Amino acid sequence: MLRKYTIAIIMFLCLQASAQDTCKVGIFITDIYDLNLADKSFAAQFWLWGLYKNDSIKILENMELTGAKDHEYSLSTTERRGKYNYATQKGKATFKKDWNITNFPFDRQKLAITIESGDAEHNELVYLADTKNSSYDASHIKIEGWKISKFETKAEVKSYTSNYGDPEITGKAQYSSFIATITLERDGWGLFFKLFTGLYVAFAISLLPFFMGPENAERFGVLVGALFAAVANKYVVDSILPETNDYTLVDKIHVLAFVYVLISLIMTVLAYRLFAIGKNNLAKKIDWWAFWVTFISFFSINVYLIVKVFIS
Repeated sequence: MLRKYTIAIIMFLCLQASAQDTCKVGIFITDIYDLNLADKSFAAQFWLWGLYKNDSIKILENMELTGAKDHEYSLSTTERRGKYNYATQKGKATFKKDWNITNFPFDRQKLAITIESGDAEHNELVYLADTKNSSYDASHIKIEGWKISKFETKAEVKSYTSNYGDPEITGKAQYSSFIATITLERDGWGLFFKLFTGLYVAFAISLLPFFMGPENAERFGVLVGALFAAVANKYVVDSILPETNDYTLVDKIHVLAFVYVLISLIMTVLAYRLFAIGKNNLAKKIDWWAFWVTFISFFSINVYLIVKVFIS
């Protein structure tokens, strides 16, 4: 009895497999541009192709670009190549991208172009990744401030929690998909100094009161000016970044600067009070030690935060 069930299951699986059509899908990316952090998007141009046997499949009409804000196809052709149908078309699209800015401006981003079977389910059409022939135009794709570190393709099955009202689909609807992923690494040092020079100047200004003498009440005005400069720098940097709930490197460095300006203000108040009660020498010593401790610790914490990004 067990043998009969085993044979029946094997026959069912064989029939199920024979009912599936396969299509080898590939991509050649010719351009990547308009990387927009604030708008959470990027744009790309590419060639898509499919290699399949079943003449009844309209493979080009069946390819859906998931995650695209808008797209356009052109130069669609289908030709016979021996026992296979070879279909190809050129496409350009703007894709949604949830940028990971935790380590900005030393971040690494993965840009994915996903092609999904728009009509035929997985039990009818299976995508196979043409990994060997898929690639990108390394001589043409030049993204300022970025370098391409990795390119990979894969095919997988996408499951949905609905059958879209189709009574012939029991359970979850499943569709084949092809995913091409380009990994970008930002060359961020130039951008880092461009964005944080104002902040570091504000911090340097906050150190000046330690040399103005404990009796000088104008120290408070200098520190308030430094604090406003640091806050303004934070607003400028945030304006080019998307909203995020993550505590990013940008946030850490700015908050660190805010805290150290506050520490300088506290030490200034202490020195001023000591001067007021006649302990001028002690006030000057506190200023001297406060300067070196503040400067060295601020520098060290900045180095630690940046190094941590590169080793994570």
